[in-house]
Amino acid sequence: MNKASDQLEKEKKVKGERKFLRPLVAVTATVAATIPIAIHFNVAITIFGSTPLPTPKPLSTPLPLPKPEFNQEAFAQTIEQIKTLLSQQPLTRADFKKADEANWQAFYILLGKPLYNASPTEITSLSCDALRAIDNSWKAAKGYELGIGVQAAVFEEVGKDYDRWKEKISWTRFGTDTQFSDLHEPSNVIKGSLPIENMRKTFAGRVNYSMFAQRVSSCLKE
Repeated sequence: MNKASDQLEKEKKVKGERKFLRPLVAVTATVAATIPIAIHFNVAITIFGSTPLPTPKPLSTPLPLPKPEFNQEAFAQTIEQIKTLLSQQPLTRADFKKADEANWQAFYILLGKPLYNASPTEITSLSCDALRAIDNSWKAAKGYELGIGVQAAVFEEVGKDYDRWKEKISWTRFGTDTQFSDLHEPSNVIKGSLPIENMRKTFAGRVNYSMFAQRVSSCLKE
């Protein structure tokens, strides 16, 4: 009797232990299933961490941008436009203004960018043929002394003093910039006052007028 009772108790105990162990087995299996993933993940970090991709170093000297090809046809058309505008009789403020804008366009075509962004090297190597063409176009204005050649000559007259030069050609009056609308009025157009469109801005910035005037003068003497 006692043996039968003992055997029954043992079986109950075993069943209870099996029931208790089921969740542990499940947990163990879950943990075991995550181990390869964790190992794989860590290995990947180690690999990428030990062999980082090279970081590109910035160039000490930026590569120069290709210079736009000079459009000879567009340049010639712009020069003819200036001549046509300044050949009008009588000349009006609108004629001077449009010729002034075309003059600026001619320099833009010549350099492939605004004149005020030109480097000293670009200024000193401006095409003499192009500078002569630009200067000659302003001679179409009969009864006026205008153009980049006249301006360079006035610069020489005032001893290459930039402030005196601006006053002499009416770009400034008593140290204050003159309004474009005033300078384009025929009655206010004086020796060397035009062209001015963006030119005043150019020489007030990075482009040295003395350098520009020297290039113009040397080209016109050839």
